[in-house]
Amino acid sequence: MVRWQCEARGLVQRVGYRDRVRRTAKELGLTGWVENDAADEDRVVFEVQGPPAMVERLLRAVEGPGGLSDAKEVRRLGELAVVEGERGFLLRRGGDVQEAMVERMDEAALYLGASLEVGRETLSVSKETLGEVRTGNRKLLKKMDEGIASTGRLHREVTRRFDRTDAAFDRVGTMLGRIDGDLKGLTRALLKVAVGSARSRQAVTARGRSRVVSRKR
Repeated sequence: MVRWQCEARGLVQRVGYRDRVRRTAKELGLTGWVENDAADEDRVVFEVQGPPAMVERLLRAVEGPGGLSDAKEVRRLGELAVVEGERGFLLRRGGDVQEAMVERMDEAALYLGASLEVGRETLSVSKETLGEVRTGNRKLLKKMDEGIASTGRLHREVTRRFDRTDAAFDRVGTMLGRIDGDLKGLTRALLKVAVGSARSRQAVTARGRSRVVSRKR
């Protein structure tokens, strides 16, 4: 069991640093007290008692930034005699009641300011997130509009091509109708020629037979 007198320097008064020291000491099972230095607003003094390893952990835990405080330096000032039967870790306020009230009001104002700052940051992040969502939605809608427009253009192009194909088929059908008519006309002409040729051959044959019969007579 040891007892040390220590000091902390930095942003340590009216920012909840003494509460930080007391809370940590109680968690580690240490006893003692902590108070502000009335002559130096950048200094807090405390006495801590307990197992050496736990005291060392406390000194490390209360050094550096924490909450609104920032202890730039925490060091031992000297070893003291162990206080037998000491219980708990006291928060010594020092000064009169009015000074203590002002100190607490300062701490409350700092915590409130920090809370408001966190709230503003959260609101800013929320606004940024909402802006990103809105931007994403606008981009999505734009893509959908582009897709719809592209589909409309594709539909119109396909329709035009089908129309052109139908027109081509119509022209082919017309041409085939004409060819069919020409073929029919040609067929009729060929039939007429064939019939005429057959009749001519029959006439020639008939005249030949008549001559033969006349000669026999």
